[in-house]
Amino acid sequence: GSKMSKRIVQIECCKAFKNRWFFISLIISGVFAFCGAYIMISNYFFRIDMWKLLMDENGVFIKNPHVNAETVFNSWIGGDVGTWSASTFFFLFPMLAVVPYGWSLISELKSGYIKNIFTRMDRRDYLRAKYLAAFLAGGVSVVLPMLMNFLTVACFIPMRMPEASEDMYYGVFGGSLWAEIFYTCPILYVLLYLVLDFVFAGLWATVSLSVAYFVKNKATAIFGPYLFLLFFHFVTSVLFVWDLRVDVTPINFIRATEITYPSNIWIILAELALLVVLDIFVLYRGEVKDVL
Repeated sequence: GSKMSKRIVQIECCKAFKNRWFFISLIISGVFAFCGAYIMISNYFFRIDMWKLLMDENGVFIKNPHVNAETVFNSWIGGDVGTWSASTFFFLFPMLAVVPYGWSLISELKSGYIKNIFTRMDRRDYLRAKYLAAFLAGGVSVVLPMLMNFLTVACFIPMRMPEASEDMYYGVFGGSLWAEIFYTCPILYVLLYLVLDFVFAGLWATVSLSVAYFVKNKATAIFGPYLFLLFFHFVTSVLFVWDLRVDVTPINFIRATEITYPSNIWIILAELALLVVLDIFVLYRGEVKDVL
């Protein structure tokens, strides 16, 4: 019944959030987020010192210091295009989402634990709870450090309103995804990207669960989807970058700034829907047939 379902969800979420791999993923994400914040804040104070060179003896700027370019919205990890920490974080983002709990189903299949579970509880409830737990753990492990990065940077760098005339400093241009929101309500823009990243991270974590139905090797279930994503990233953002004129790779569209070309919300939704369809298909097979 529903009470049992709730209990299974609690058990699975406990397993997802209280295992060492969740904390390992959170720590790795946190290190990149902290390094990014430290670099951007240090650079900001360095540039403030440089502003003195652009002033006359009365403290009036003799050259445009582009003060509006100094804002939290292009200094937090999502809007940061220049540092190694941000680039590495987003490159590893899908992997870090899988690490907390994406491996759990294949582990339980190999150990035989799953057979014992199915004798005691409804197969459908168990599988759905596992997918939900993997989704939540995957999302939290990467988006929580992003949020902490934003709040840390906001303590030092002002929330200046971005100006459309300074778009080269933000990497958000006229055709960029949610550009109008960025220049009118940048906080909402940041929140939209955090939600998008949470959904992508969560769904990507569940993909590894689904792959466990088709492969019996733990490393393949965890690294296989990621290697496929890297191949897709290479093909679309390196080989055919001049032909596509739109960013289709998740490794780029999870960043809150334009990397090569604008991201398209319909392409993003289609790719997320594809992950959902894969999960539903596999869940249906797992619930109906004795494929485990």
